[in-house]
Amino acid sequence: MDTAASVAAGRSGSLPMTSPSRKEWRAVSELHVVQNLGDEVISCNMQEFERSKMEQSDERTIYEHGREPADVDFFSIMVDGSLGDDILQQQIHNISRQREELQRMEVELRAQAIARPRILDLQSSCDAKIEAHADATAKLEEQIHESEKTIHELKRRMEEKDRELHAIKVEKEEVC
Repeated sequence: MDTAASVAAGRSGSLPMTSPSRKEWRAVSELHVVQNLGDEVISCNMQEFERSKMEQSDERTIYEHGREPADVDFFSIMVDGSLGDDILQQQIHNISRQREELQRMEVELRAQAIARPRILDLQSSCDAKIEAHADATAKLEEQIHESEKTIHELKRRMEEKDRELHAIKVEKEEVC
């Protein structure tokens, strides 16, 4: 009965411990594990153990032996006993797929991070070349415009000289 009283006292939050000064963690089922004063698991009721496996979930208690013998913290973890191997394998498969997707995204992001400075350099270089070509084009267009203007002026002078020459020929024919 000492062990049952020890478990009952543990559930209420006070458990007399004579542990060393190191921290230890243990998971203990409330349904089927009994603990003696020497911190060893000593008995297990198999019928209760089988019944606990049939239930929806089995609550586990994790406790910490602190530096002082009476310093005990209790934490509760719900362990779902209904999850089968197929569901667990499916979850593992899903997590593996997610991990692969995250790794693929990481590779893509790293590639973008590596390529971005190079792309920006190429873009700057192309922008500078485009600007230089645009300036050269503007200068050539201005030269063409000036040349057309000069050609137009020369044509006008030629027509004027042709008229003067024609007038001189007509005058010379009249004199002769």
